[in-house]
Amino acid sequence: MAKRLQFLLFACALLFSFSKSYSQNDSIPEEAEKIKQFHADIVVKENGNLIVTETIKVYASGVQIQRGIFRELPMKNASPKVSQNNYYTVLSVTRNGLNEPYHVSAGFENFEIRIGDKKYPIAKGNHTYKITYEVEAQLHSYNDFDEIYWNVTGNYWAFEIDNVTAKLTLPKSAKVFQTACYTGVLGSRAHECNSKIVDNTVYFTSKNLKKEEGFTIAAGFPKGIVNQPFFRPHYKMEEFLEADKILFAIAVVAICFAFYYFSWKRYGEDPKLKNESRSIDLKSLYTPTALQYVKDRSVNSQTLLVTIINLALKGALQISDNGKETWADEFKYSL
Repeated sequence: MAKRLQFLLFACALLFSFSKSYSQNDSIPEEAEKIKQFHADIVVKENGNLIVTETIKVYASGVQIQRGIFRELPMKNASPKVSQNNYYTVLSVTRNGLNEPYHVSAGFENFEIRIGDKKYPIAKGNHTYKITYEVEAQLHSYNDFDEIYWNVTGNYWAFEIDNVTAKLTLPKSAKVFQTACYTGVLGSRAHECNSKIVDNTVYFTSKNLKKEEGFTIAAGFPKGIVNQPFFRPHYKMEEFLEADKILFAIAVVAICFAFYYFSWKRYGEDPKLKNESRSIDLKSLYTPTALQYVKDRSVNSQTLLVTIINLALKGALQISDNGKETWADEFKYSL
């Protein structure tokens, strides 16, 4: 019995030496920051605009996700089938079901939505963000069909993304007849994804994405269902009042003003006349009749009288009278 007890104690000590033990100073490794779920509900309006609602569940540990997240959307389109510029309107932003402060900024490449208050860090753990925005003119029109082509997640995330899904809803009369989806880095044609068509709705699923990998979807449907207007009222006053655009406009005006001013100074300014004073004898240049006409701006009896006297002075006429002095004495003259 004693030998058996010694054997059991020896075996327990041996197994305990090989097993992993934790002291009070050991700690369980903290979960890495990531996007645990990314789902997008995309509704196609009859004017070609998209209403996109993104539900993004993240785990924050205070490393990169400290006060919130930021969403980057592309400002430019590479496709010749749509407008070269994207125009966004943010409709709502929430975190864990409550309204969350955010700030938007538009550059030449990206439209950025910064979510969170810079004064208040968020607690470590899981958070669910919901972003709803509208983007204009996303209908790709071909000869035989129309298509919606949309990058669901974007390719700018610095985290891995798990459980990626999307739901595309077309107008009720639309019947989707073809779909496509792509995964990977920007420009990749890999398609580790799936799609399922149910009436006017398409459900997409993707593999888990690594850093800077994205998920793009496409759906084709008959023409005539979505009528995208040629002129779109997307211009808003705040777009023209941004500081960089105002400075650019002022610089253009200043350059044009300087160019035209110096061109006028060199070629367009009339030379100054010399300050000369001289007398001109009009009598030697014009006849008395012409001077009388210039004076009165008309022809009258005085003009005729001046002409007669001038001709007489030149010897062309001779004036004679009957010797009387007044009209009462029947004064008469003849030419």
